[in-house]
Amino acid sequence: MWLQAISLSLLAVPSHALTTTAAQRPVQALQRFLDDVTTTSAARVATEDGQLHLQLTKNIRRGDCVLEVPLDACVTIDRARAMPWLQTAEANAGEAWDPWCGDASLLAACLLRDDLPREWISSLPQDLWLPLLDENEPPSCSARDLGALRENAVDDMQWLVDNTGENWDDFMVALAWVISRSVEVPDVGLCLAPGMDLVDHDDLLDPFEEDLLCELGPRGPGNIMLPGRKTVRFLAPEDRSKGERLVASYGALPAAAYLERYGFLPRTGAARRFAATAELRFELREDDRFVDDKLNLLYLNGAIDGEEVEDGFVEACLGGEPDPEVLRFLRLSLLEGPDAFLLEPIFSSEVWNHLGAPISRENEAAVIKAVADEAEAARQGMLVETSGIYERLRSAELDALEATQRWADAEVLTLPAKEYYQERRLKSLGLDTEWDETEGNQWTGSRGAAW
Repeated sequence: MWLQAISLSLLAVPSHALTTTAAQRPVQALQRFLDDVTTTSAARVATEDGQLHLQLTKNIRRGDCVLEVPLDACVTIDRARAMPWLQTAEANAGEAWDPWCGDASLLAACLLRDDLPREWISSLPQDLWLPLLDENEPPSCSARDLGALRENAVDDMQWLVDNTGENWDDFMVALAWVISRSVEVPDVGLCLAPGMDLVDHDDLLDPFEEDLLCELGPRGPGNIMLPGRKTVRFLAPEDRSKGERLVASYGALPAAAYLERYGFLPRTGAARRFAATAELRFELREDDRFVDDKLNLLYLNGAIDGEEVEDGFVEACLGGEPDPEVLRFLRLSLLEGPDAFLLEPIFSSEVWNHLGAPISRENEAAVIKAVADEAEAARQGMLVETSGIYERLRSAELDALEATQRWADAEVLTLPAKEYYQERRLKSLGLDTEWDETEGNQWTGSRGAAW
């Protein structure tokens, strides 16, 4: 889950990122393949400055199905798991492969070993750049560990080498293709769909409203799922005219995630605003005597901003005022002393709602301090200057961290004026005023009624 913030530091993608010359990517052969495999298409392959993209062949409206590809023509998790060589490797290992890079590694292995159409595979970029492919350790340019993905990928590649006896030198490039070009399809998961990998990112689209949307088909009137051969459908994020480029937003991601997944930083518009953040991790303390109770509450209450809490931690992107759900998590994680009464079973159905507002002055002060301390620790780790796109990322995140520090400083000053749980509780019971002796045995409360 991401909390967004504004920065003025994000600049353009390097010209070499995610590009390939027309000579390297035979347009006509690719188009013939897509004509054969797609069941619906309102776009054709085109080039501009050596870069491939999709050009609309007719006017489209938001929500129209622009491209529809049979699921069995895509690279999916099920397809990867069914590969005979992988089943043999898992038998050699004595266990199922559980890649450190998750499903992306499975798809990468499938790209390299499955019998896939040459016209499509040869169209994938040979000069792709991502931090994953940088053999030098990424500089301290981000609160996000940009080197962790490569370390995990090396471990995944080593598992393949050890259990197949084959050379996997191309694994990193295949993984980069998957990370930068795959889509998430409901009921399917991560997926590489021919043609959909050519949908460009547009900074000007709102990442919360016009993101790249794929669904499982076929669909009939009323968007009802029809029986028959399953398809992956790309839906238009906005109205576009014939001849225009087919675009979408790659999502409301922090700047570091854009760099890690796509090799560029948003340049302008909504995507730039939402991307300018620094990622911080908050988690429950293992030595907290209430840790089991808190974990239970996290699991019972489902999710934080649409993403499940995992093992008692949440990764938040900060750049100013934290997301309310991050503050809710922190209030729970720092609940102790007299405030711990809220963990009693009698409150189990209500406590999550209570955590949406300050619990006590002591707890709220601890929450603010936790945010400020993590922001400062991240800032201290990013004081070594870098260059190029890494420096632009560093500058953006430092701005975001400084904005978070300013928020914390301001919040400390408001602590005396905040309304805490006990005050809210008394008010709800109408007991937030003094005894009125002139009215006899009556309380006059905030509800304007006598008790």
